[in-house]
Amino acid sequence: MAGGRRTTAARSRGRGRSGTPPRRRGRPVPQQRGREVSRGRDGYRGGRRGDLVRVADRHTRDGYRQGGPGRGPGESYLAQHPLAPVQWLWRHRWPLAPVLLAGATLAGAQTAPARTGLALAGAAGLMEVAARWPRVRTIGGRAWLSARERRTAALGLAGAGGWVAVSDMVPGLGWRVQAVLLAAMLGAPAATWWGARRPGASKLSPLATRLVADWATKVAAETGPKPLRDSSVITASVAEPVEGTVTMTVRLAGVHASNATSTQLRRAVEVALGLPMDTVRLDAVRDDAAADRIAVTMGATRHLEKAPAVWPGPELGQDGSIPIAVSADGSIIKIHMWNESGVEHGLISGNTGTGKGGSTIVVMVPGALSGLEVVFYVDGKKGMSAPGIKPLATRLAVNPEQWARAVDVVHAVMEARETRYGAADIGEFEVGINPDPVITLLIDEATTLANTLSAKRVKKVAEIAQRGRAVGVRLIQVSQSIRSDMIVGGVPTRDLLTSGFSIAHKPGGASAARLASDGIQVAGLVEAIQALPGGRENAGMVVITRGGMVLSTQARIFHAKAEALALVQQWRADGGRPRELAGADLAAAGTPYTNWPTTTATASAAGDIDGGEDQDVDEPDDTGTPAKPATKAELSRAWILDVLDESGIGGARAEDLEKIPGAPSRASIYRHLNRLMGDGEIENSQGIWRLAGLPLNDEADDEADDELDDDELDDEAVVPAFR
Repeated sequence: MAGGRRTTAARSRGRGRSGTPPRRRGRPVPQQRGREVSRGRDGYRGGRRGDLVRVADRHTRDGYRQGGPGRGPGESYLAQHPLAPVQWLWRHRWPLAPVLLAGATLAGAQTAPARTGLALAGAAGLMEVAARWPRVRTIGGRAWLSARERRTAALGLAGAGGWVAVSDMVPGLGWRVQAVLLAAMLGAPAATWWGARRPGASKLSPLATRLVADWATKVAAETGPKPLRDSSVITASVAEPVEGTVTMTVRLAGVHASNATSTQLRRAVEVALGLPMDTVRLDAVRDDAAADRIAVTMGATRHLEKAPAVWPGPELGQDGSIPIAVSADGSIIKIHMWNESGVEHGLISGNTGTGKGGSTIVVMVPGALSGLEVVFYVDGKKGMSAPGIKPLATRLAVNPEQWARAVDVVHAVMEARETRYGAADIGEFEVGINPDPVITLLIDEATTLANTLSAKRVKKVAEIAQRGRAVGVRLIQVSQSIRSDMIVGGVPTRDLLTSGFSIAHKPGGASAARLASDGIQVAGLVEAIQALPGGRENAGMVVITRGGMVLSTQARIFHAKAEALALVQQWRADGGRPRELAGADLAAAGTPYTNWPTTTATASAAGDIDGGEDQDVDEPDDTGTPAKPATKAELSRAWILDVLDESGIGGARAEDLEKIPGAPSRASIYRHLNRLMGDGEIENSQGIWRLAGLPLNDEADDEADDELDDDELDDEAVVPAFR
C-alpha cells in the first residue's frame, strides 16, 4: 500500500464499499467459519473469503462479538472480577458448611476449648429443638433448613463438641489421632448433609433420569428449539417431587429467560422428548441473579389431573400466608391475607363448573375461623352460592337492597378508619398489633352486581380497592372471567385486585378469546389462562398470581368442600360465631349494620340441611322484621344446586351426594332431584345429574357473556338467605 493508499483486496478485508460492513436485507452479513484476520480500527474483521463480520468487545467503540466480552492485554480474570472468590464462596456456602465447622472447631479448641464446647453443645440443642418443634418451620419467612438438615446439623455440632471435650480432657493425644477422631465424628453428618443439599441423579427414577439425559441430547442439541440450544442443566437443581416428574433449572446460552418460555417452545420440548400434551412447563426464574435461567417441569403423566389435591386444613401463617394449591412440581402455592404494608385484595375467576366455589372456600375459611376477619358476603346468586362458608359470614347480602347496604357499610367503616388512623399517625395496618379486625367485602358472582349496583355504589367499591389496604379493608371478587367488564369497578379495580392475588380457573370460550385485548397488566397471565386444560377431570386447575407476578401457570386447587362443611358445622356446634363489628367500627357502620340480622338468629343454618323432615326456619328480612320463612326444602334445593354447580359438566350421581358431609337425607335428595328436574333446573343422563343447559364444550358457549346481554334481572322467586 504505497503512499498510504490501500489496495482493493485490503479494502475488501477492512471495509465495505462505503465504509460500512456489507448488509443483507438490512442486517450485517453473519459470521462465517474460517481463518480470522486482524481486527481493523473500526471494529471489523475478515472471514475466509473476505466477508466482513462485526466484532466488538468492551475495548472497541461499537458493535458486538459472539462469545461474550473479552479481556484486555495482560489483564487476569481476578483483576477484572476481584469479588469472584467471595461470590463463589457465597454460592457454595451450604456445601462448605461442614468444612467451616471443622475449621471453627479446630480454632476454638486451640484458643478457648471450654467455651467452644459449650457453644457447640448449645447450638446442637437448638438445632434439635428446631427439628422436633413443628412450629419452627421458617426463619424470617424463609425455610432455610429442612427438618432432616436441622437434625443432621445437630448431630454434626454435637460431634464437634464431643471432639473438643475429648481433646481437652486427654491432652496427650497426637495431632494425627485428633484429626482421625474429628474426621470420624464429622464424617457421617457431613456425608448426610451433602446428600441432602445436593440431590444426585441416583435418587431419580429411571424415567426421570432419562428425561434429564434427553434434555442434553434432544433439546439442547443443534436440532432442538433455537432458544434452548446449548442450554445446560444445573445439576444441583434436579429433583423428582412426584415419580416420573422432574423439576430442574436450566441455564440458557445467551438467551433471556423471557424469550424461552413461550407456548410454542413448550410444545416443541414435548415433541422432542416424546411427552404427552401439557406435561411440560417453562417458567422464567425471577430472582436477583442473571436473567438467563428457566425453571423446567416435565413429566410423563399428568399427575395433577388424576385426583383432587387434599386440603391440609385452614392454615393461616403468622405472615398471613394461606396454602391454597399444589403445583406440578409438588410445591405448595400460597397467597396472603395480609403483608407488611396492609391487607391484600383478590380476584377469583372461572367459568361455571370449574371450581370457583372450592377456591372461595380455601381462601375464606382460615381467616374467618381465626377470628381475625369480619366478612360481608355479597351473594349475586341470591343465596345459592357456597353454603359451606355462609355460616362464617358476619353479614350475608342476598338481594339488591342488601348488596347496596353491604357496600355502604364497608365503605363507611373504611372512611372512619382513615380519619381515626390519620389522627393517631398510623401509617399502615398491622394484623395482630392493630386491635381492629380485617374487614372483607366478598362479592360473589360479581358480573351480576356489575350490572345491578348504581354508579354511586360501583364508585364506592372502586374506592375500597384503591384505599382499603392501608386500613385493613380488603375486597375479593368472584367472577365468571377476569375480563374487566365482568368486574365491579372495571379495569382500575381489576388491576388493583390482581396486584394482591388472583386465582384464575378456565374461562368460557368467548371470554377467553377476548382476554388478549382487555389490557391485563400481569405478564403471562392471559397465555397461562388460555393454556389451562379443559374437561371434567381438570376442574380445579388454576393459574395463580400474587403481586402482579405469576406464581404458578398450572396448579391444582385444594379440594376442601366436604372437609370445610364438616369443619364449619363442628365449629357452629361448639358455639363458634362470626366476629362482629365493635367500638369505633360499629359506630361508623351505624343503623344499616345494627338493623341487619345477625348470624345468631339462624345459628343452625349449616346444620339445617342435615336430613330429617322439612321444617320452617324463621328468617328476618333486611329491616329486622319477620319475613317469609325459608323452609328446609328450599335450603336442600339450594344445597343440591350448589353441589351440581361445583361438579360442572361432569355432574354427580345421587349416591355421591349422599356421601357428602352435611347432606340432606337420602329421601330428601331424591325428592328434590326429581322436583328440580321437573322445574327444568337440572337434567339426568345415564344416572348423572347436571345443571340444565351446561355446554358440553367450554368453547361452545359462554354463560357469562349471556349474562352481560341481559338487561333485566331475574325476578323469579329466590331461595331466602340462610340467615
